Amino acid sequence: MRYISTRGDNDGLNAAQVIIKGLAPDGGLFVPEYIPEVRLDALIDCSYTELAGRIFALFLDGFSQAQINDCIAGAYNEQNFNHPILLHWCSSGTGCIFWSSGMGLPVRSRTWLCRCCPG
Repeated sequence: MRYISTRGDNDGLNAAQVIIKGLAPDGGLFVPEYIPEVRLDALIDCSYTELAGRIFALFLDGFSQAQINDCIAGAYNEQNFNHPILLHWCSSGTGCIFWSSGMGLPVRSRTWLCRCCPG
């Protein structure tokens, strides 16, 4: 996966280079050259952390799955989120994220992050 600047720098960098640089030299944001295709049926039974690991792996080539999983485990743990983050699949096939009272999150105590789920 290569990343290019939103302002036209098309040299393309890998994920590690983009993470280190932050912004593109021309002041643009780095975006992937393409969005990988994902089979939703392969993700439907995943926990939130499993889902994050599979999706991050599509964008973070050059990092092992173990490195990605370690980062996810460090970010999404009981110290940072004292209530579970749940993935819900709506009847429309949309994947919706629900969280409850996450530490430092400026949201109501219960929040669905999609329009088709109850608020």
